[in-house]
Amino acid sequence: MASARGRPSSPSATGPAARLAPSAPSRRPWPSPPAAATARAARSGVRGAEAGRRRGAARLRGRRRRRGDADVAPLAVAAHGAPAAVFPQVFDRAEGAGLGYRAMVVTAADTVAMVGAAKLSWARDEALAHVTSAAFVDAPPLESAAPSEGAIPSFAARLASQRTAAAAFLGSACDALFSIFKDAAALKEAKKLANARRYGFDKLAVLANADAGKVFAVGMHTGATAWSALVPKNAAVSVVKRGDRPELGVFARGVGVSYLDAHRGAPIGGAQPLPAADVLIPTRAVDPASGRDAYLAAALEDDGAALEAVPAAAGAAIAASLEAAPLHFHVVDAARGALRCFMVAPGGLRAVELGAVVVAGGPGDAILDVAYGDAGPVSSKAHVLGDDALLLKYLNPHLAVVLSSSPGGAPAPLLDAKLRVADVAAEDQVEPPTLYVTLVDVVKASVAHRVAVPHGGAPAKAILNENWVIYSYWNHKAKRAELGSLSLHEGMIERFGLSPFKVPEQESTASAWSLPPPVALQRTFALPKPVTALGATATSRGIASKHVLLGVEPGQLSALDRRALDPRRPNLDENDKSRAARKRVERELDEGLRPYAPFVPLAPRSVVTYDQQILKLNAIYATDAKLESTSLVLATGVDVFGCRHTPSGAFDLIADDFNYALLLLLLLGLSVGALLLRKAAQAKNLAIQWV
Repeated sequence: MASARGRPSSPSATGPAARLAPSAPSRRPWPSPPAAATARAARSGVRGAEAGRRRGAARLRGRRRRRGDADVAPLAVAAHGAPAAVFPQVFDRAEGAGLGYRAMVVTAADTVAMVGAAKLSWARDEALAHVTSAAFVDAPPLESAAPSEGAIPSFAARLASQRTAAAAFLGSACDALFSIFKDAAALKEAKKLANARRYGFDKLAVLANADAGKVFAVGMHTGATAWSALVPKNAAVSVVKRGDRPELGVFARGVGVSYLDAHRGAPIGGAQPLPAADVLIPTRAVDPASGRDAYLAAALEDDGAALEAVPAAAGAAIAASLEAAPLHFHVVDAARGALRCFMVAPGGLRAVELGAVVVAGGPGDAILDVAYGDAGPVSSKAHVLGDDALLLKYLNPHLAVVLSSSPGGAPAPLLDAKLRVADVAAEDQVEPPTLYVTLVDVVKASVAHRVAVPHGGAPAKAILNENWVIYSYWNHKAKRAELGSLSLHEGMIERFGLSPFKVPEQESTASAWSLPPPVALQRTFALPKPVTALGATATSRGIASKHVLLGVEPGQLSALDRRALDPRRPNLDENDKSRAARKRVERELDEGLRPYAPFVPLAPRSVVTYDQQILKLNAIYATDAKLESTSLVLATGVDVFGCRHTPSGAFDLIADDFNYALLLLLLLGLSVGALLLRKAAQAKNLAIQWV
């Protein structure tokens, strides 16, 4: 039982204790001692070894006290959580040094560690194997400077900024000079780090595991963990702006609201009370006391919701923002299979329910996924067609995409002929299992568009990017993975409908209450592999091409050009050889649209993960960098994978093997040639004047 508690068991006379009294051979043999004397010697040897071990431990504790770290443990509970399970082990040391002991510890924060005698052998943060949410923050600046309060900096502030710029220039010049004597590998690493800071590749990915109660910040350029912190379990973690400094707000029901520094992970202040609520709603207001974003805590009721300001001091600021414009929010009620839409009107902190959109109300129906727009920049609000006409995009920031499934089985005597089962009478036909794609306007609480996919079901994922809806599902009849593509449009302006002399009538502002339903174009494509996650690239200005990121089995991340999923890809009809059909196909091909083919191959060169495998890939995130060509991609599962992706190529970045020496030689040659030509021109002008 002693060894089960992590302590070494007492050795016997025939074990290690026998090695404490060696019997080296001699020229004159000594008589053998009696058995009792041998046992006493063995016990005295064990007591001596135990006493020596205690004296060594006492000396170690004394050294720790002198250094001031008497309470330092090998595995800190404040950083890794309390132990949840301990698996001790007793083993024989090498070269007969006696017994040793160690224990594998599993903490409540999903940290697995091997702890030996007063030391930590290794530790792994397995909480990263189940990431529940992710966000991105910019890396901390190299030099912290106090922000200017006014729009125009003072004279002293300008002098300080110029002094800092001059010092940075001198430092970079000295680094460039001394880099000649540095190692090539070290120089390359320093250059990569400098480029990451210059081009915005060094963002921090904040990964949270709500089940384990731990938050990590991982550098996107190195993959190293910058910091980690423990938070209450099942807490919601979101990025909160406080001026120009990002912070992490930790909202835990029954515990309160706390804030962490997004760059260092250090707690900021103490925990603040959080009202008992079902959902937390971000607002447009800012707390005047702390400068942080203000929230509303909503307690749902049958006909509305009761609201409280978070923090309580921000109530006046929230009321002032509601006077400018009302606030809308919605809640996904999975039990009822509906989206409940609310409005917070000025004059009181109470929300009124505008309506509920039921998307999965039948028996056995379920909501599979809900997707929202990424609110990224849109480079153009119209698409130029092959005949120079404009196809207007339907850009509604209040749109939500809901995927729901129905098991089918209900009698359907009027079922469509394409869906009927052969050799079955009409009155005996039943509905097949169906996947529903519902586009809900959460402000009006209305359905903007709805698509039914027969024989579709889980696993199903969806994304909404600009005016595109991409959804994946499993076709149970064809036994394959399929992709559905929807493009939403407001209308079209003819070729000569927009000119300096002719401007179509358009409103300067758009309202969800007056917005007409979109014109939806749809296509379906087949994939060779099942899809486990969906995502889309994001750039700083939205100019680069958009790529759809597919997480496919077995744990691969593939990038697919969005034009390959365009619903407007033309159908080539070889029988129709009329001039109008030929012109229409030529115009569509001029736009870069390829002829429609139901099967979309995944080229090996489009695999972002190369030969790496992401176990149980279930989520894909993307953010922008300072370069328009680059998008930072993060994929999570049991493994965490991050990389840079360039959908349109690195058109704004010089290659690493660029020949700078040749460029300098060309510039030097051009400068020398210009000087020589200048002197020749001066001599020619002087000779002309003497004639």
